[in-house]
This record gives sequence, structure tokens and C-alpha cells, in this order.
Amino acid sequence: MNTKKFKEISGPKNPIGFLRKRGQIALFVIIAILIAGAVAGTVYLITSQQKIVKLPNELQPAENYFVECIKSYAEQAIGIISLSGGYIELPAYDEGSEDRPFGNYLDFQGFEIPYWYYLSGNNLEKEQIPTIESMEKQINNYLAEKVKLCSFDELSNKGFVINYDKTKKAEVKTEILDNKINLAIRYPIEISVGDETRKVNFHSVAIDSGLGSSYELANKIYSKEKNSLFLENYTRDVLVLYLPNNDVEISCKDLTWNVEDVKKNFKQALEANIPFIKLLGNYYSLSKFENKYFVTRLDEDITNKNINFVYSSSWPMNFEVWPSDNGIMVAEAIGLQEEFKALGFCIVPYHFVYDAHFPVLIQITNEKGEMFQFPVIVSIDKSVPKKANVGEVEVIENEICHYKNQEGIVNTYDEIGNPLENVKIRYKCISSICNIGETVLENNKASLNALFPKCVNGFLIAEKDGYMQRKIQLSSDSAFSTNLVLMKLNKLDFEIKVFEDGKERILKDDEEAIISFISENYKTTVFYPEQKEIELIPDIYEVKAYVFKKGNLELTDKTTQICVDVPAVGIAGIIGQTREECFEMSLPSQLENIIVGGGVSEIYIGEENLAQKKITVKAEYIGLVSSAEQIQDIYTIIDLSLLDLEFS
Repeated sequence: MNTKKFKEISGPKNPIGFLRKRGQIALFVIIAILIAGAVAGTVYLITSQQKIVKLPNELQPAENYFVECIKSYAEQAIGIISLSGGYIELPAYDEGSEDRPFGNYLDFQGFEIPYWYYLSGNNLEKEQIPTIESMEKQINNYLAEKVKLCSFDELSNKGFVINYDKTKKAEVKTEILDNKINLAIRYPIEISVGDETRKVNFHSVAIDSGLGSSYELANKIYSKEKNSLFLENYTRDVLVLYLPNNDVEISCKDLTWNVEDVKKNFKQALEANIPFIKLLGNYYSLSKFENKYFVTRLDEDITNKNINFVYSSSWPMNFEVWPSDNGIMVAEAIGLQEEFKALGFCIVPYHFVYDAHFPVLIQITNEKGEMFQFPVIVSIDKSVPKKANVGEVEVIENEICHYKNQEGIVNTYDEIGNPLENVKIRYKCISSICNIGETVLENNKASLNALFPKCVNGFLIAEKDGYMQRKIQLSSDSAFSTNLVLMKLNKLDFEIKVFEDGKERILKDDEEAIISFISENYKTTVFYPEQKEIELIPDIYEVKAYVFKKGNLELTDKTTQICVDVPAVGIAGIIGQTREECFEMSLPSQLENIIVGGGVSEIYIGEENLAQKKITVKAEYIGLVSSAEQIQDIYTIIDLSLLDLEFS
């Protein structure tokens, strides 16, 4: 184990009592028999039945002074071990990884606190739970080094002469009880004052401390978390309440979320909710009955202790969403098809699943203000608590990315064949997306020579700002070299106008439009006037435009069943499989966005068009209908009306 220095802190200032003195005090004998083959040895720690010398009154102040010094260092050791989850000597450092960024310590207020439960850099579950014996041993080691630092300079000024060997370590025996810690120290000192001289070999200290009691409660809390996953269950509820999950919304616009924004929102929700978690006991009062939701019960009620659950949004977190692409979550609108046209609206179904791994610090404070704290990693896999019985979802993701052992070469070019550098290369195998690196320009070639995880029928993904993402299927079970061409996205200003009564006009304040550009290689949609820019590549597009006007149109109440394909639940959804989901939809009795115009065209948009600054789409204005029966007629006219596209 690595031993790291902690800042020395003072422990409780309450006066403590010494062990009762008797003429004879029996000290424990600890004899360890070490056997290696036929060789045996004896390790001497503290001899038995030693007499603690009864000192003359003149010499007792020196012994009292030394005992107080030992007590001070002992309180430092107890303070460190309490605030560091049961550790003075930290376990070997596990630096973690990009996917598991928390390592095996939580850095909190200057203390590196080992996690009692965490996920290693290669996604293995690990525990670092100290025992009473290991804590006793660490206190022994700490005091063995510190005792010899006690200074007797102050006593020298009062005529005392203290002789001891500063090169020797003290031998220490610690006993941690529920509310007390006993120390037996073997460290010979010779005390002289005037004509009196005595040699004192053994010293005893008793400290009032709730370390043992708090540690036992910490173990019970950890066992409860391990067996019931109450922290994961609260986290799952936060995911459901605060993040997009599984739903259907009425909209004709694709819904998009930035993964980083969703992650930030999730962190803020955790920061607001986790402190409300309580254990059943008498250390709080519920201001509202519904706050009982936050109360978890151990086998016994908590009395005379305060339990806090702490989370900070500044702490590291692993957060992933499926499906998402290049940091964006997209839910595509389903609408403007025949079964929806008479309704004048669309629906957007979506189903997202999440991985979230983050620290929670658990603090136990007793009535004397002594605190014991330890952190754990809370783990959500595919939107369900870790270790839950969920069959195929229990897959170790991202571990694939830790086994990159197949060489591959990727060369990147723009559409006219020039080397294109600084292209980010990722590789997707099943549901794991591995960051590989970026192409570098060297000898007039932009390439990346790197190691990839071995995978059959994986996907190679290339991305660069201002260019369309390129994604090809490629197996990496053997060495490979491939070329990728990225198409530049050309940004233009966008506007839509309508022809009404033979005259061209812009849209009115109560009008809006949805315009889609769909080609074999690329598609995009503009919601005007909210969006006034568009990005396109040279290609043949089918362009569709629908113009809506705000109003009120009474419809007959109706309920219909609608079936759509949504991502499958669990790992199947992550790898692209879908399932049909049907639901009853009550159609609105009043339509507020009424179709009034539009058109359809197929057009080739070339480089010369994209070299312009603006594209204007001109659609036919048909008029405002007066009854629901006329809506289908408008869609028929729109399908026969041609759009005019103008570049300027």
C-alpha cells in the first residue's frame, strides 16, 4: 500500500481519563508464529505481565506530559482515519479511465477518501472496505512514527532530564471499541529530576471516541445499499422525472437534446435531491408527509447520530445516452403522412436509455460532533440499477474499448480529394463507441495509424466541424486501411415565401412553416421562422414544404390507435433494433395550427448553388379551410403543387 501524507488535524478537545492504575497491570502478549517451510520465528510485540512503574510524585509530570503528547498524535490519527473512510495509508492508486473518470479515491476538501465501492478503469466492480483490525494496524503504524517526535524541551526548562532513543520506533497496540479507543505503547524513556531517576517502558492511553460505533453503522449502511440499491433506485427516479426517457409528444418538429446539457441538468437534479435522503431515525423531522419518500429503513432506527448523503455537481461522472450521435439526442417527428394529414399535427416518439456512474459521500456524525465518512459509486446501467435482474441488459459496456490490439489506418479527404486533417475517428462495436484519435497531416496525407478493438461488422465514424459525419461498416478483426471522404456542409441563410392571389409575400406573424430536404445521403429540416439557416451538401433532394396558420378549427372528438416503430428496450435498442409500439391517441377537438399551403419538388442542388449566400423557398398559398373535411383536399393540392427554389 502507498502511504500518503495527510495534514495533521487536532481531534476532540474533551478531557479524557487514563486507564485505572493498579500495582500490577496485565499487558497482552501477542506472539506471532511465522512458518515458512521448516523455519519458524517469533515476532515480539509487547511483553506480558510487565509492571508499569509507579513513579514518585516529582517524576509524574514528565510521564503525564508524554502521555498527553501521545494522545494528541492519536487524536490526529483518529481524525484522519474517520474523515478518510477508515484509512491513513491509502490503497494503491487506480487512475481510472476516460469512461470511468473517478479512480478509486474521492477528492473532498483536501482528503483523498477511498471508495468503499467503485468501478475500475476497465469497468470491474471493486470494494475497498477497511476492517477494525486494519484501522487498528494503521493507527499503530502512525503512532510508531509519531511518538518519537514528542519533545521534552518544556520539561528541560523545569529541571527534568529525559533520555530516550530517538532512532527507535514505538511499539503500539490499539484496541477500537464502540465509544473508546485503548492504546498500549512500549517506548522506553528515562526520567530524572533532582536525585530521582526512573525508567518507564510502558505507557497507556484511553481516548473517548465513537470511531468504532460510527464504523459499525457505516458498515450497516453500506450493506443496505449493496443489498437494496436504495441510492440507485432514487437515482433512477431522478432520471425518469428530469430527463427525456420514454414518451410520445405531439409536434411536427424533430426533438433534439444536447447530451452535455442533459448531463448538466441531471447533475443539478442529483445535487438538489440526494441531500433529502434520510435513514429512519430521530435526527430529523419531516416538514411534509410526502417527504417520507426519501426515508430508507435499516434494521434498526438511527438514534443520536446524524446521517448525511452528499453529492456535488463538480465531482466526476460517467454519463452516456443511447441513442445519441455526436453528442446530440434526436427524436424524429412522424407526421404529415396520410394517416396524420387530416389531423394537422405530428407525433414524436422517443425512447432513451442512460448509463450514469457517480460518487455519493455518506457522512455519520455522532452527538459529540465526531464525523466518519465514506464514499461509494452509484451505478446505473441502461437506466436500471446495477446488478438488477434484467437479463440481456447486464452487459459490460465500454470494456471493448480497453482492448485495442488491431492495427488500422484511416485516411481522410474532402470531396475534391484534398487531405483533410483533424478529423476525429471513433469506432463503434455493438453499443460501445471508442475514441481512436484524429487524423494528422504528414507528407501531404491526412491519416491516423492506430490500434482498434477487434470487432466484426463494427462501424467506423469520422467527424469534423463543418462537415457531414461519415459512417461506414467495417470489420476490424484483421489489419485494415481505408479512405474516407467527408462532404463539406454549406451554410446558407434561409427564407420561405408564399404566392397568394398571384402575388409573392413573406409569412405573416401568425404563420409558420416546416420544410424538409431529403436525399439519399443526407436530410435536414427547417422550422421557419425559428430557424433561418440551413446546411446542405451537393445532392438531389426531395423538398417538401408545409405552411401553417394559427387559428381555431372545431373537429369531431375521436380516438384512434397509432402504431410506430421505436427503439427496442435494452441492448437490442442500442444496437439499432426497433419494436412496434401502439397506443390510443385522443385526437384534439380543436385544431390550432391549420394547414394553408405548401408544395413538393425534386431538385438538384449543386456546388454553384451552395456558393450563394441565401436560399428562398416559394410555396403556394391555398387558403384557410372552414371545415375539417376540407383539410384532406388541401393536402391533395399540396402534393400536386411545385415549389420554386431561388439562390441569391
